[in-house]
Amino acid sequence: QQAARWQPDWGAPIPYAIGHSVLYRRPDGSVALAKIEAVDNSIDPPAYTIEVDGAIRDTERTHIAPPPKPPAADSPPPGPPPNMPAMTPSAGQDSASASSASFPLAPPPPSMPQSDPPQIDEFAPVPPFPPTPTPPAASQYLHNVAEAQKFAKYAASSLQFDDVPSGVHYLRQALAILTGTPQ
Repeated sequence: QQAARWQPDWGAPIPYAIGHSVLYRRPDGSVALAKIEAVDNSIDPPAYTIEVDGAIRDTERTHIAPPPKPPAADSPPPGPPPNMPAMTPSAGQDSASASSASFPLAPPPPSMPQSDPPQIDEFAPVPPFPPTPTPPAASQYLHNVAEAQKFAKYAASSLQFDDVPSGVHYLRQALAILTGTPQ
């Protein structure tokens, strides 16, 4: 029987916190391991600032997913049985003397404590991978997208307070960055 292949749950409504490790889906569709650096809960859904490939980026929930959980153990780890059998009287020793003895003839073998597999924190920080070099053009593109996202968030925040002129101003800044036109 074949197990279902794991797929990232992009946009899952998980309350990520600073320090959580996540998967980040880049604009080109590739995936990288990232770490939550900041959470903006003033908007719904929240916006996130992440560290990915050594750079800080702003993103939204639809571009992040929890990392896969480690596979569960199908069988318990090898070890001694949890209960050792009771000592029985040996040959040539009657049961009366065996039951009246105050000390066993030999100490029982040391038992290893039965332990569960270690629990792994689902959101434990994962050490970052070394940054992969990116071509300058791609780096500038990603920087522009991050800046445009920042201004779009400012616009959304302004509109929550019915500040239409500021909302329009920030949206124009975002569009100018994306289209490369001066303001």
